[in-house]
Amino acid sequence: MSAHLLSNLEKSLSKTQLSTISVECKFLKASKRPRRERKREKNTTSAGRRDSVAWSKRLGKVAQESRERFLSLAEETGVPIVAINLRGRFIYANEATSSLLGYSREELLRRPFRQFLHPNDKARILRLFAKTILLRRQPTELEFRVMRKDGSIRHVWSKPTRLVVGGQKAGFQAIMVDVTERKQMHEEI
Repeated sequence: MSAHLLSNLEKSLSKTQLSTISVECKFLKASKRPRRERKREKNTTSAGRRDSVAWSKRLGKVAQESRERFLSLAEETGVPIVAINLRGRFIYANEATSSLLGYSREELLRRPFRQFLHPNDKARILRLFAKTILLRRQPTELEFRVMRKDGSIRHVWSKPTRLVVGGQKAGFQAIMVDVTERKQMHEEI
């Protein structure tokens, strides 16, 4: 069609008629695609969904395997590993923590962390944890004493890190090292 004829046609039709023609042209254009092309599109969408479901299952399996590897590592190591929530309660303690403190894991998980701190170190450690939460600083290396169930005292070194779950602060996690013997040797010298 020539530009002049098209211009005259546009002038003689109302806006509603023009928009109807436009929609009909698009529909005709789309329906003129070969049937197998439309079928391929449909199959691709179904395959895409199948791939997505398969991917989700695989991702879930990988996450589960990763969790199991982490728990195996944390449980089998000879070093105490803990996680403490923002209220100061243990939410995880491995078997080595239980051995260090002389309490069963069930007993540990029912008690707040501050209960195991030596009375002379308690205020300092709790102040550091509060400052870390309020000022959003990463905790520093700490050396403090813990009280075992039998009343004996152990010296511990730790460098806790913030525990973040789902982008939110959830508490602290730490590996603790019993430095009691080293401390005693140092005092003897």
